[in-house]
Amino acid sequence: TTATLDNLEILTSFLLSPNPTNGQFFLDITFSQPTSVNVALYDILGRNILQQVYSGASIKEKIDLSKHSSGTYYVRLFNEKGQVSKKIIKID
Repeated sequence: TTATLDNLEILTSFLLSPNPTNGQFFLDITFSQPTSVNVALYDILGRNILQQVYSGASIKEKIDLSKHSSGTYYVRLFNEKGQVSKKIIKID
């Protein structure tokens, strides 16, 4: 399930796969209408590992965690209308 906060109602799907991952995972996000959104990846301590702005009706991106330690990470989508986060687990 996707936990939502505020009004990110235009989000229709938010998938991270595979989860857990051994390094690389795919970010697959679909919106009901084109939008601009920030995508940020944080470690369990809240340190920002990656941040990028995307525009459009969907995002399909491969993200590589292979140089990072095993553990829990969070992918956060946010813009002026709200935010949503999901966790991804990296295992060796």
